[in-house]
Amino acid sequence: MKQWDDVERLFTARVKQGNDIGRFEEVLADYSEMEKRGSLQKADRIKLHRQVASLYASRGRYREAAEEASKILGVEDALGKDASDPYMVDCMFDLATYLFKQSRRKSKAACSVLDRNILALRSSRGPQYPTTILTLEALGSLQQLDGDERSASKSFELAWERRKAALGARHPGAAACRYRMAVVLEKMGWIEEPIPMYEESLDVFVEKLGSDHPLTKRARESLHSCRLAALHMTSDQKRRMRRVRERLAAGTLGRY
Repeated sequence: MKQWDDVERLFTARVKQGNDIGRFEEVLADYSEMEKRGSLQKADRIKLHRQVASLYASRGRYREAAEEASKILGVEDALGKDASDPYMVDCMFDLATYLFKQSRRKSKAACSVLDRNILALRSSRGPQYPTTILTLEALGSLQQLDGDERSASKSFELAWERRKAALGARHPGAAACRYRMAVVLEKMGWIEEPIPMYEESLDVFVEKLGSDHPLTKRARESLHSCRLAALHMTSDQKRRMRRVRERLAAGTLGRY
């Protein structure tokens, strides 16, 4: 009964926080008391730390949020045999997000958290497990936000290959990965290469999601702007891109 009372208090405190953010410190005191007593089971201790981290994040206190989320690693080995649990994956993504929002200097640490979680998921559940692919896409998004297009392109390409193998190339999820690859390539300075990727993605979005879906509209706009950029390429740009393609074909230059 005592165990159940503690769990009930955990969720009561969360509801209280949601209804009255002004009682933030009181809610944290409730959590601290439960943790000190040590009467919660492992799964509920993980939930406790995640809830406290969420409370800190809701106030913009991302350093404290990251510290609280990192305590989950002390409760359970997030990179061990239980790493494939979807809740643990969510916890690790929370930690990466808090690190990233805390400071751009923490972006490498944030990406490292997701990268290590991907390795654990890949070994425990396999490379095509949905959560593995979702975490890989999240890593690509963080890398892109951090301005590391080269790494982001690798992450999105790998996610696309896995989604295509698991769901087929005509699935909207696979097409969304393909679209993100095109966006990153365009930001890296490739002008003509993204066009067929945009075309493929747009074709799937129109068929599966409809012409008025936000993804369809975004892909249509991206394709239009990329085609315009290709039309206005200078002779020097064309020569430079031709040399790059020749080196790629000869295997003397890594694309990414």
